[in-house]
Amino acid sequence: MCFETLEAAKQFYIDYGKSFGFSPVIRSSEKSVSRSDEVSSALGFIEIEEAKIRMWMELRKK
Repeated sequence: MCFETLEAAKQFYIDYGKSFGFSPVIRSSEKSVSRSDEVSSALGFIEIEEAKIRMWMELRKK
């Protein structure tokens, strides 16, 4: 999935989580100086949230 901005990605996961009864945790609100660091941080955030969603959905099936 591609987003135009980090804020758009963040908002998507907040809305997505709310639709399943939970919300993502934002670990840091600090922005990196380097654009590549900022993108890496965002990707890490997204991967963690996707893993949480997958685990939650698996537990819900049981």
